[in-house]
Amino acid sequence: DVRSASIPDGSVDVVHSNATWEHIPDVAEANRQVARVLKPGGLAYIEIHLFPSLSGGHDLPWIVPGRTELGDVVPWQHLRNPDWQAPVFLNRLRERDYDRLFRSTPNLEIVEWRTEYVEGRQLLTKEICAALPDYSDEELTKRSIIVVARRV
Repeated sequence: DVRSASIPDGSVDVVHSNATWEHIPDVAEANRQVARVLKPGGLAYIEIHLFPSLSGGHDLPWIVPGRTELGDVVPWQHLRNPDWQAPVFLNRLRERDYDRLFRSTPNLEIVEWRTEYVEGRQLLTKEICAALPDYSDEELTKRSIIVVARRV
């Protein structure tokens, strides 16, 4: 559990995470633990699957869009249906939330912040946009980001 890692302070050169941060209930504490265990100058490479994206609800048909039978799964149902429940725990954070949490982590400096995957542009209709006015087209189609941070 990254939030309570029993790794000595300043003992790690690199932390790598792929599609885990969206499953962590206390991202601020996870970030503090990463900063704590990294050596000065050590790097964290963290890929985050964004909740607002087409596949952000982790409904299996959207994990590989176009390659799986969709059945009754509709685009962005995890944002459009108030009764929707994820098949796994998701913290439902948006990119702006991660940005705030990483930037406020003591001793952790963002070196790079980039979009890793974009998906679903062809499925984004006027109806969907109207149903989700709090989300931009970019936010709905950005699947994941990569955050590279350095221990200062």
